[in-house]
Order: sequence, then structure tokens, then C-alpha cells
Amino acid sequence: GQMDATRDNGFNLQKSIWGTSIRNRGVNPYFKIGIPLNEENSANIALVADFNHHEFDSFFGEKTFNGTQNSAFANLIYQNEISSLHKVEFGLTFKHDDIDQIAAHPVLPDLDLSRKETSVAAFGEYTFTLDDRLTFVGGLNLEHNSVHGWLFAPRANLKWSLTENIVLRALGGRGYRTADLI
Repeated sequence: GQMDATRDNGFNLQKSIWGTSIRNRGVNPYFKIGIPLNEENSANIALVADFNHHEFDSFFGEKTFNGTQNSAFANLIYQNEISSLHKVEFGLTFKHDDIDQIAAHPVLPDLDLSRKETSVAAFGEYTFTLDDRLTFVGGLNLEHNSVHGWLFAPRANLKWSLTENIVLRALGGRGYRTADLI
């Protein structure tokens, strides 16, 4: 932008002044703890928690975009290595997004892109490994989402190492995501 530009005169046709400014602020605390349950088979339980706060204030000439996002995530996981061939993992996941964002233009109406979304999910995963040459991972995820309702997401991965330099992979599954316009 130009030297004399401010949020109030970000675009001034009479003075031909144009400016822009972007200000980001955020904090992201994270917590992770694991507790071994059995040393013989690597059974353990873990808790992962994450919080993200982000503020975005900006103007681009006459247009402004201001947003605040607060997101929380928690994952409780149980893992168990049944044998060198078989491993299982089960858990619960909690996610919450609280997003306030407004895009404004002096001529057009304000565009409110705010949303709140919460989901709680239960998941399970099974892994079969044979001599580091063949690995199969199958998983299921059942989630209740405050915006989309019940979501079921199965997945499967297969990896077969034919030689040291040749690996075949097959992947399939389903996943869901809520898109944000900005």
C-alpha cells in the first residue's frame, strides 16, 4: 500500500490512496501423556489435547476481513500389540470449532462466514504385519457431527514390499471435512 493509507482511508479515489494491513495473533497450547499398561505387549493408553486460538484482522483497500477461531481437540487412545503380527487401537475423539469471521465491503452487505461445529467420534483400527513385507491396516470411525449428523468412515490400507525397491500399495476409505470459504 501507500504511505498515507490507514484503515479509515484504505482507498480514497480523490487522493488515490490505497493500502492494506494484515495482523495475525494466536496461541496454541498442546498436551500429550501416555501411560504404559503392560510392558510385555506394549499396551498403553494416551491422551492428546490441543487448543488453538487465532485472531486475524485485515483490510485491503475498502474491504475488510476479521476473524477469530477457537478450536479444541482431544483424543483418548488405547493401543495393544497382541503379538508381533497383530496390533489394535481404539479410542474416542472430541473436536470443537468456534469461528467468527466477517468479510465487509462498503457497497456490498457484510458476509458473515461464522460457524460452530462439534463432533464426537469412536474409532478402531487393526494392523497386521508380516515380516515387514506385508502390512494391512483396517479402520472404522463413527462420528456424530453437530452440522452433518452421523458420519461413518471406513478405511483400509495394504502395503506389499515385493523387493527392497518395489512396493505396491492399495488404499481405500472415506473421510469428511467441513470447508471454510476463507
